[in-house]
Amino acid sequence: AAGFGAAPQAVDAPTLLQALGDWLALLFALFWVGGLIWEVWALPANRAPNALVALGARLSARRFRRLAPCALAGALLANILVALALTVEVAGSWRGVILPQFWQATIFSGSFGAYWWMRQATLAAALVIALIALRRPGRDARSLTAEISGVIRLGEAGEADDAQAVPSWPRAALDVLRQTPRLPIRLARGWLDGSWPRQVEVAIGLLLLFAFAMSGHAAATPP
Repeated sequence: AAGFGAAPQAVDAPTLLQALGDWLALLFALFWVGGLIWEVWALPANRAPNALVALGARLSARRFRRLAPCALAGALLANILVALALTVEVAGSWRGVILPQFWQATIFSGSFGAYWWMRQATLAAALVIALIALRRPGRDARSLTAEISGVIRLGEAGEADDAQAVPSWPRAALDVLRQTPRLPIRLARGWLDGSWPRQVEVAIGLLLLFAFAMSGHAAATPP
């Protein structure tokens, strides 16, 4: 660390590139993992008597499933950007990108390299599962639109009872806070009730968070 009277060091291009790659990788990965946790937590609302809540959960899950492959592919590319920037930083120049020994020092040796490959492997496996899930037959946009119209007509006709009414967001937020101690049990129950691809995805997501936590700056520091 520099002293109080020392001039600040200039941030070079490889450091900025590595920071950009880290932020993008975390952004895309946390979007995907957060979506999985939301599915496990909120999708049991599909079986709720509230038609509006159940329909909203299905629409949100459909949109998340369409965006998940893009987020996973973005995280894969961002991790490659991190490895490239770290290789240039270790080599001291951009010439290190074409020299195998510097790649050997960054991603083929040490703890950072092992966890970097774990990140890539888990992201690749998750991307394959997400693409398979995206190709599975489900409700198309026309059937969902018809269901939305039916729910709206039901509400306009006054045929919906009190159970169909959507609570105000302050009351819903207070209910969520009150149920926070039961959140781990609810997450575990939602994971057990889900299909096996979703269970595998959640396990991969936890493994991905572990790999990100273990491949930080301390792991990337050369011996």
